[in-house]
Amino acid sequence: MEKTLFQNSKRPSSKRREVNGRVARASVGLVAVMVGLVVVLIVGLVVTAQLYNVANNLNLGTQGNQTRTTLFNNVYSSFTLAAIIPIVAVATIIIAYLKF
Repeated sequence: MEKTLFQNSKRPSSKRREVNGRVARASVGLVAVMVGLVVVLIVGLVVTAQLYNVANNLNLGTQGNQTRTTLFNNVYSSFTLAAIIPIVAVATIIIAYLKF
């Protein structure tokens, strides 16, 4: 009787397949979230730039101009901090693969 290539190979346990499936689904979900975040960040930057151009042409008085400057500085710093989101997402993927 000839031995086939797959005759001696072990089949993965059902628990291992279940874990691999969960990790795969989590990874697909995380990629979808990352794509969504990229789209939201790009749209947010475009909208913020347009608002800045419109608001920059308005004379809001001394206090209004200071408020506008503070507002846009805070918005731009939040976009800077948003760069941390992909780092956290990649760390989550790595932890998920190491845990299982």
